[in-house]
Amino acid sequence: MAIRGNARNTALVDFGWTANDIIAAIKKLRVSHFYKSELSGLIENCMIDYYKASELNKEAVYIHFYIRENRLIINSFKKL
Repeated sequence: MAIRGNARNTALVDFGWTANDIIAAIKKLRVSHFYKSELSGLIENCMIDYYKASELNKEAVYIHFYIRENRLIINSFKKL
């Protein structure tokens, strides 16, 4: 797993969360939180998954991530 710098920064600013908090929250995502998937405009042949969770560790969170070379890349993590 990798957390991009902008995702790490917004999680810290929006929620006061560290990388460990982000990882714990990702583990709590459910199918019901899924919002959509779409093809990346920047990364060739890459689908980005978007999730919206209104009560994730008591916060409303908007997340998107993708898988690249067998790694989960958290691209965005911010207030919903």
